[in-house]
Amino acid sequence: MTFWLPFEINGEIYTLEHLRASTITAVRPASHDFPVRQLQIFIVYTDHCFTAHQAESELWVYPHSPGKHRRYFCRERYSYSCRLPDLVNKLINENAILARTPHQHQDTFYYLEEHYMGVDYCMFFEITKNTHPASDIRLKVMTGYPREKWAGQVGVNGRFSFWYIFDARMKGIKLPAKRR
Repeated sequence: MTFWLPFEINGEIYTLEHLRASTITAVRPASHDFPVRQLQIFIVYTDHCFTAHQAESELWVYPHSPGKHRRYFCRERYSYSCRLPDLVNKLINENAILARTPHQHQDTFYYLEEHYMGVDYCMFFEITKNTHPASDIRLKVMTGYPREKWAGQVGVNGRFSFWYIFDARMKGIKLPAKRR
């Protein structure tokens, strides 16, 4: 979905305009395989960035979630999501290292921001070559949430920089099995 409709409960309205799909221009520095290049990156966010599996009551059901599973509006996830677009831009511009984690036979990438608004914050991305002619890469923020103390480690089978992943997607090649 390219935009999320606001959520209203008890007269309070939570806007989700900050999670509207957008296209940004990022400058990919030169490497031995690529000259300097401007890339158009289409960024979308799923409802998992501001919803959760449970809530204190049925009043919190987010009625615009796609699919057959109920998702509940989560004030905590929502508050962190307000700065997600800035964090995603920062990670791209700083060429952050992402860990690849297997998910349903797809490459999903994981990032742990240890100092995001005072918490360990987890984000998962899908990064694909975009099929739309107006952008080169599609970056889908699958979810973002504060890491729970009880949560186990995320399985990792490689670490790659954003630009390395983007380069592989642009060339249409698979990432190597292991990279640190």
